[in-house]
Amino acid sequence: SHSPSFISRYAQSHPLEDWAETWAHYLHMIDTLETATTFGLFEKEEKIGDFDQMMVAWIELSIIMNSLNRSMGLYDAYPFILTETIIAKIRFVHQLLSRAPWTTQSSAVLKRLP
Repeated sequence: SHSPSFISRYAQSHPLEDWAETWAHYLHMIDTLETATTFGLFEKEEKIGDFDQMMVAWIELSIIMNSLNRSMGLYDAYPFILTETIIAKIRFVHQLLSRAPWTTQSSAVLKRLP
């Protein structure tokens, strides 16, 4: 088992691996939520809203994914446990991207998408 302060066992091997795993996890979350939105599972506002809204949508979606997999006799699609420490790290990545100079333009473009 690994520490509840890290998203994966690999992340606890080195601070740079923790950073990389946190970023990768954030990107997986965003991409999966965008895909779910494309298929009508979530409204766009949930996907591009604030971090807390995104996390609520993500937790709901991960429960759906795991339930579907379990119905098919498969392992969980999302086997991770998001502790407060891990969520804080993911929030930090989100905040970094929210402050990036390209964010204002990107947000405007995303809001115009169907």
